[in-house]
Amino acid sequence: MITELDSVKLNFNQDGIILLKSIVFLMTLGVSLSLRFDNLRELFRSPKPVIAGLIAQLVLLPALTYLIIIIAEPKPSFALGMILVASCPGGNVSNFFTYLSGGNCALSICMTSISSLCSVFLTPFNILFWGKLYEPTSSIVKNVELSFFSVFLSVFFVIALPLIIGMTIREKRPAIADKFENGLKKFSFVAMIVFVVAALAANFTHFLAYVQFVFIIVLIHNSSAFLVGYSWASLFKLDF
Repeated sequence: MITELDSVKLNFNQDGIILLKSIVFLMTLGVSLSLRFDNLRELFRSPKPVIAGLIAQLVLLPALTYLIIIIAEPKPSFALGMILVASCPGGNVSNFFTYLSGGNCALSICMTSISSLCSVFLTPFNILFWGKLYEPTSSIVKNVELSFFSVFLSVFFVIALPLIIGMTIREKRPAIADKFENGLKKFSFVAMIVFVVAALAANFTHFLAYVQFVFIIVLIHNSSAFLVGYSWASLFKLDF
């Protein structure tokens, strides 16, 4: 069964990736319409939340994942998948959910941008370091490389560009920002839900066949990440 799972190929093509990026662009634009340039300037003047967040995401999360793997001893393919997830930068969707939960959107977007750029170096490093450190996955990990140019283009078009457009509209044309902010966020959120449902439907057979093998370990992994993030922020006495 594990060998069968390793050979599964998801139904997700290049058109789907382009559509996903377009939806994320709209989500980021919608969130950015609620931000001002002063929000980012404040982070540069008081960077402690950014530094604490990046340490938690880029250092603590991979280390926590390794600890969970040591304790749970999942199959090597599962373990490497967990390391891969923990080594990836924050996604743009997190910015949207930060907005919905009343969090600091400027901080979330700043962390997403920086961690994405750092991922060119840190994602391969973390995958190789933790993958080689865990003996069952050491034989699987060979070499990991990311293109700085590709990552930069992705960060620019999916994060920086909609951020600049949204904040500029908020600064220069606040009435337009007020008019389109909620509608754009609602539209992009519904579009994301439809996309996720469609992607799940296209791979539902795989989901039903293998969900029982990954559900518990994924639940533990994500719950532990939230707990460590909250504890780390409390240690730094950051506002919630």
